[in-house]
Amino acid sequence: MCRLYGFSTGNSSNISLSLYLFEILETWQPAGINLDGFGFAGFRKGKVVPQVVMHQSGARWYEIQKPEKRIKMARVIKSLYSLREKIHMEKHYLDAGIAHLRLGPNPMLENCHPFLSWAYPNFKSTRNWVFAHNGRMTTKYLSLNELKQKGTTDSEKVFLFLLEKYLQDSTKRRSFRDTISILASLIKDVVAVNTNEKHLTLNFLFSDGTTLYAFKKSNQDRSRLFFIRRNAKNHRELREKLGNASEQIRKRVRRYLRKTQRLWTCIWKESLEDHLDLYLREWEDLLSTNYHGGSMVEVCSDPFTNRILKKNDPHLEGWHELQDWELITVRHGKLLEKIGDIREF
Repeated sequence: MCRLYGFSTGNSSNISLSLYLFEILETWQPAGINLDGFGFAGFRKGKVVPQVVMHQSGARWYEIQKPEKRIKMARVIKSLYSLREKIHMEKHYLDAGIAHLRLGPNPMLENCHPFLSWAYPNFKSTRNWVFAHNGRMTTKYLSLNELKQKGTTDSEKVFLFLLEKYLQDSTKRRSFRDTISILASLIKDVVAVNTNEKHLTLNFLFSDGTTLYAFKKSNQDRSRLFFIRRNAKNHRELREKLGNASEQIRKRVRRYLRKTQRLWTCIWKESLEDHLDLYLREWEDLLSTNYHGGSMVEVCSDPFTNRILKKNDPHLEGWHELQDWELITVRHGKLLEKIGDIREF
């Protein structure tokens, strides 16, 4: 399944540490290799930061024997590394953003998430919307008029349906309650065209750079969504715990680099030990970096910090799992609302 990561902070922050764990732990999954594509969009003070908006298409894992496909997958890994470099080294600190690792057919650039509202010239709005999805659904009965798909995914079609039906020409500043009502209507529309609701998987992250919306609907154990609330003290404690888990990190990084060695050697002409040293030096640098934000909420497909800490800390971080039909809204690093069943909104 695809992997999602989103965040919202009280102040512009360096979120490279989380993106590091996102690469090391989420790229290589038992359910599949998430190298069909990668994308990221970040915001600061509600405005898009163009330097950190990136999309990179990859290739299907079973095509690894083809050199041209290996290079495409290697570029996905390079993009993850380059993104952290831009945020950490060039200090493009952010207060909201969405990342997505793709596992799915037709690995082309137009199918990479997150989808961006400003990429569609016929969409008129004063706000920039970003959407990333994990799951499967039927959208052939959702009709579009002015907005045309660039790719082939159901995810993009749902996003365009949302833009066209509910957000086109949205010159007024909607409250987050208005947007929740819009998302509730969208979910009902999608459910209406999926007659076998049991097989509908509709996990998504949606944001305008100010408010982050996270929704979960899935009947699959491996398609889940979690969130955690942190403050500056929590971040200091987390860094201390991760610092104490250095041997576990070394093992995880080595395992990841060994499994992807045929890929990154297409770009980095280094030995495994040299490349391991590069990643471990980056890890030490990130651990020693001060966290600049205040309160923070992170949302992801898997509570990845606990996968590092589970052998070292009996008191794991307090990740909360979203239940089916649950929607949360986050702004400036604070949880605004938690709706148990969006269908009743």
